[in-house]
Order: sequence, then structure tokens, then C-alpha cells
Amino acid sequence: MDLGKVRKGQIPIRRGSSTDGVTMEDLQEFFYGRTSGYLPGFLQRLEAPARDMEAQAAYMRELRENANQALRDMEAITGVKLS
Repeated sequence: MDLGKVRKGQIPIRRGSSTDGVTMEDLQEFFYGRTSGYLPGFLQRLEAPARDMEAQAAYMRELRENANQALRDMEAITGVKLS
């Protein structure tokens, strides 16, 4: 059932002294707009896993480099080509 400017299925929202139905643009501004309180927290939650993945990748690179250096050291000590 419609109620004034609010159509069936819409969420009512106050705009000054009147009530309208929420539009898709309203929802986008609410969640992702410049004044959104939601967006900064959302971005922070996305950044944490990305930083974790970067740290794990750096650790794996370091392990690989150390393993390669150990192999080169063993080859230098023994005079035998191991790779």
C-alpha cells in the first residue's frame, strides 16, 4: 500500500519536514558517499586481509631466497652442483 510519497516496498526517510521513500541513490550515498560513516570502516575491514596477504607473500619470498642461498652455499662447500 502506498502512503503519500512512499511507495509499497520503499523505506520511508525524512527530508527536512517531509517524508519520502528511499531511492537507490539514497542508499548509495548512505553506504558509499562522501559523508558515509559506513564506507571508512568497510575499507578498513578490506585492508586488513590485504595487508596480511602481502605480509605472507613477503615471508614466502624471504623463505625462498634463504633456501636458494642455502643451496648455493652447499654447492660452494661441496663443489657438487645440487640444483
